Amino acid sequence: MIKLLVISSNSIHTFNFIELVASRFDQILLLTNKRNTDYKVPQETADFHFSPLTLLKTPRKIREIVNNFKPTHIHVHQANSYAFYTVLALGKRKNMVLTAWGSDIFILPKRSLFWKKIVQFSVNRFSFLTADSQHLADEMQKLRNSNDSKISIVNFGIELYPVSNEKEPIFYSNRLHKPLYRIDKIIEGFHKFIANNDDQKWKLVIGATGDQTENLKQQVIGLGLSDRVEFVGWLNAETNRAWYARSTFWLSLPMSDATSISLLEAMAYGCVPILSDLPSNKEWVEPGVNGLIISDLELVGNYLPKINSVDVKKANLINKEIIQQRGTKEANRQKFFDIYDQISR
Repeated sequence: MIKLLVISSNSIHTFNFIELVASRFDQILLLTNKRNTDYKVPQETADFHFSPLTLLKTPRKIREIVNNFKPTHIHVHQANSYAFYTVLALGKRKNMVLTAWGSDIFILPKRSLFWKKIVQFSVNRFSFLTADSQHLADEMQKLRNSNDSKISIVNFGIELYPVSNEKEPIFYSNRLHKPLYRIDKIIEGFHKFIANNDDQKWKLVIGATGDQTENLKQQVIGLGLSDRVEFVGWLNAETNRAWYARSTFWLSLPMSDATSISLLEAMAYGCVPILSDLPSNKEWVEPGVNGLIISDLELVGNYLPKINSVDVKKANLINKEIIQQRGTKEANRQKFFDIYDQISR
């Protein structure tokens, strides 16, 4: 019997991953920080915060679960306390995979020397590692002591659904309303764009929510943009796809990022991406060909007129081909299966 133990946070990304690989296993068990009853996958919980008590209790809980469940494969997500406690509990084993998320490598090691050591300790003790972009893999490699374990480039992929691509003059933004994603810069840039653009048909649609939502709404009111900016809130997958399909451009300007699923969705559903100048974004978008890269966020409004230099129909054809080859669930599922096959040999 082939069994997978997933150790990861209670995140939609975790459950999307489990759904992606479920067909490979007879049984799957998730060890997480908080039980989520919206998903039927069997779940156990443990405390993954750092404290003297959890340093004793959490590794013991992991060992207990491994001894009882007897997984043939163990897949840990995030090179933070989840990976650290797993290694404390189990050491380095051939059947363990670590998938790093962008924040683990781009942000966490810069918070303090303590966190840098935690991440370094974790990434050096797994036989198999994955990252969702080459840039993330390169930064992860800098934290490792050797090249004995290859870092596979694989993301969680997206499912392709039919949509009607009746384009409207809409800029769409659906990243979380947190400082990292700089939605305020998008609003500022849009304000400057329409102030200097005779074409008054463009509209900005802002999806998602977050701790800055009310501040962003007040920003829109203060700039006199209430009739040009629409907040549509947290959307289900079908409605989100519909906004991609209606919108001509998609705006995503985070300070740091690996490969975001929302970027893949935008490309798949015919919404040309306008992105911050990050290495992982350049793995998907060639500026002026299938999207735009903004190198100076203080001048977002100056970049938006460059949309006229992009052949939208051609960009959409290029992006759909890229997603078919590298961004679908089917393509990435097989990459994870190839890793699991290596463990099984």
